[in-house]
Amino acid sequence: MSRHSCFAAVLFGLGFALTVWIWHTNNPSRPARLADPPSARLSQKARRATRYEYADWCDMHMNAGGWVGIPHVSCDSGTLSVATCGEGHADNWQWSSEALRCGAHRLAAQEVQSLLQDKWLVVAGDSITRFFFASLLRLLGSTEQVVFGHRDFEYTLGGNIRATFAWAPYAANISGLLSTWSSGNTAPDLLVASAGLWHMLHIRLKTADKQQHLTQDSVDGYNSAIINSQILLPDGPFFLLDMHRLSQGCGAQCTHDGLHYSNATYDAALQIWVNNVRLYLAS
Repeated sequence: MSRHSCFAAVLFGLGFALTVWIWHTNNPSRPARLADPPSARLSQKARRATRYEYADWCDMHMNAGGWVGIPHVSCDSGTLSVATCGEGHADNWQWSSEALRCGAHRLAAQEVQSLLQDKWLVVAGDSITRFFFASLLRLLGSTEQVVFGHRDFEYTLGGNIRATFAWAPYAANISGLLSTWSSGNTAPDLLVASAGLWHMLHIRLKTADKQQHLTQDSVDGYNSAIINSQILLPDGPFFLLDMHRLSQGCGAQCTHDGLHYSNATYDAALQIWVNNVRLYLAS
């Protein structure tokens, strides 16, 4: 397909380096103004009451919502405002009223397969994006499994969906992929990219006790870098998938190491993403 019609999303997690090559798309320019990130971690009580809101445009409203603290939400038509559901989720994430007015709803496997049919999806990054890829496999009911370790893998899923995971933990790796596609004749239809965690842990932090240095201030510094880098809409081509707030809102019980989160977190991120793909394809 044309290299100028890729829907590009960036996972906004722990942080991102600035050296990300700008990927040209035909997305309409829609302002994507962000509220200021919280300066401190939320208490368990506070996270239940906090809902993150965004301004003005539906592509950003898809990130707006909060954790409801209700386990095992039934997966029926009466709970479509909740992005996650099922017995496996001890907590669930629900869209805000603004997102719902933009048409946000939990998409079933058949709807997602229809959206992605005959398309090439590339998920590029580190273990954060690999868990996102695993969430897609779960939703589509695929028997395929993610391949752990520092390697690429690819599957053809139902609906002739070409799903590629590219191990690209550094921003320079993402830049290299984008440059290759830009200079070639083919490029993915859909791209999800994440970078920064490895730069923080393996370049800037070389001591044995990395956790001591992985502070909220350093995380906020990396997250500010991507906001100021002009790769996000409207200045750049990337849609923001705000994993920073999504994971922070879920809290300590959703993670075992502070870096990787529960399935519910990635399942919510996937639903936010597929809703934006739906908006993009309809525009």
